Amino acid sequence: MSHSLYVIAHKTNPGFRGPVKIGIAANPEARLKELQTGNPHRIGILWTFNLADRAEALTHEQRLHIELARDRMMGEWFNVEPQHAIHLLCASMRLHERRQAAGGKFDLALIGVLAAERHFPPGKIANLTRAA
Repeated sequence: MSHSLYVIAHKTNPGFRGPVKIGIAANPEARLKELQTGNPHRIGILWTFNLADRAEALTHEQRLHIELARDRMMGEWFNVEPQHAIHLLCASMRLHERRQAAGGKFDLALIGVLAAERHFPPGKIANLTRAA
């Protein structure tokens, strides 16, 4: 069964602001409704990536949680701007695609992919106000 890796953030008019929640769900819309019930601020899905199964989604989620560990507020909520979270998520997906293209082999050249791509200016990420 496919799962989605999602980024949820506080909705503003227009756009989104931090903090962000990075998680996985088979149905991100249903998960959003559950989270909204306990949140006094309006939240929305900023971005989703559909993955083949829960294990693959969990791998990406854990990678992002490790990368953002110093910004963890509580649980899966991180005190970062949405642009930064999306940037890391896109870099993680590119790394995954490159590893798959290499037959799943770990290439030492891929080690610096996430670190190098973190230096891409977050302002260059387009369309951050779109919900998936």
